[in-house]
Amino acid sequence: MKVIISGITNQEDAQNAIFLGADAISFIFDPQDKNFIPVHKAEEITAFLPPFITLIGIFQDQNKKEIENIIQRCHLNIAEYRGQETAVFCLETSRKIIRSLPASDAENIPLITKYQGVAAALKLRAPATAENAFDWGVAIKAKDYYIPLILSENINSTNLKKISQIVKPYAVDFGTNIEKEVGKKDYNKMQEVLTIAKSI
Repeated sequence: MKVIISGITNQEDAQNAIFLGADAISFIFDPQDKNFIPVHKAEEITAFLPPFITLIGIFQDQNKKEIENIIQRCHLNIAEYRGQETAVFCLETSRKIIRSLPASDAENIPLITKYQGVAAALKLRAPATAENAFDWGVAIKAKDYYIPLILSENINSTNLKKISQIVKPYAVDFGTNIEKEVGKKDYNKMQEVLTIAKSI
């Protein structure tokens, strides 16, 4: 199972994620997000990363020129869209695309057809609050569209194996759920989830 560590804001977390075996790390360029990172800071981090690690930029309703500038400056491999971006907008991006949708809304599932042949993967984001879990039916239904599935939010060391057994996603994404404070990852939590994910 592939593992993404999302919302990287500093060099230490980036290096730790790679050292512990993450397949990809992501940077959030949406200014409204609490883990937003300015492009110049992301650029500084990516300049010191080793090869063979996938770099993802997360965007929400931003203009094409801005996105392409960030892609080039930060040497991103993938652009993830989680706003109102259309399939046509995605096709005009110079990198592969991850299309991100809320998992809590089953009405989003038919929208996946618009991104078949456009998105390299689909990310479903479960509600981040502890009392809300994935709607497994929604996640399983999304697999019917034959787009590699990424599950994000409300995933931890206690439910990761169950998620793998029930849904069998292509990848899992860990972000705020392994933070010890806003913008800073908890090394032990990151190590724990990566160890479990890589053993499945």
